[in-house]
Amino acid sequence: MRLLLALSLICALPALAAEPDVHRQVYPLSAADTVHITRYCHPEAAGVFLFHPHDNEYTAKQVALEAVRRYPVCLIALEHHGTRRISFRFGESYADFDPNRIYSPQGRAATLSDGLNETAAHTAAHTAAFADAVLNALRPADFIIVLHNNTDGATNIESYALDPLAGTGAPVFIQPQHDEDDYFYVTDPRAFAFFKHHGFNVVQQTEDVADDGSLSVYAARHGIGYVNIETEYGHEAGQRDMLQAAWAYWQSLH
Repeated sequence: MRLLLALSLICALPALAAEPDVHRQVYPLSAADTVHITRYCHPEAAGVFLFHPHDNEYTAKQVALEAVRRYPVCLIALEHHGTRRISFRFGESYADFDPNRIYSPQGRAATLSDGLNETAAHTAAHTAAFADAVLNALRPADFIIVLHNNTDGATNIESYALDPLAGTGAPVFIQPQHDEDDYFYVTDPRAFAFFKHHGFNVVQQTEDVADDGSLSVYAARHGIGYVNIETEYGHEAGQRDMLQAAWAYWQSLH
């Protein structure tokens, strides 16, 4: 099965790699704190966007930058001092948030409360404006592939079989031959069936999943195609293979 998939991917790849066009939007969170919303686009990009929200997840970033040279896609990367959470000054205080928990009011309230921030109610509007800027950068996409890294022993594919993290009755497929830290998180039953068929760990988010402000919930509620690739730090080859599979899935829809 993997051999057939690999052969189909070879046929699907562009003949030549191309250097991406790069555009950096410097977003001011405060007078002293900025985030780069950086867009890397293959010259022939159309429709598919990669998204790298956590600046400390270096394996995912490396794989994404390689991919934007090989596939006709764009990459939106949030670049901010190499940290997972984004922090900024607000008056005499500091606020910080997880940039994958800001796409709904309840998500913003929760992530601001979880961080260093002591004035969450006053900084929610700043965070909402930043979320809008990120969504505007992604808005041309009709399909988003998100790349994340995790640590060994943290949330993995087995976690979704034990607890309703992706919603009540979320379908889960575990491939015993694969590392449990490497899995797809999807929002569409077609994606679940595709990755299961090709032997990848995969979980499908359901409609009653808690709205934690993540992009997966936003995408599902707005009809945007979405696939999240989770791999352990350092699993570069595995994440590259999974990205190829995600590209093959998108092509299967067209």
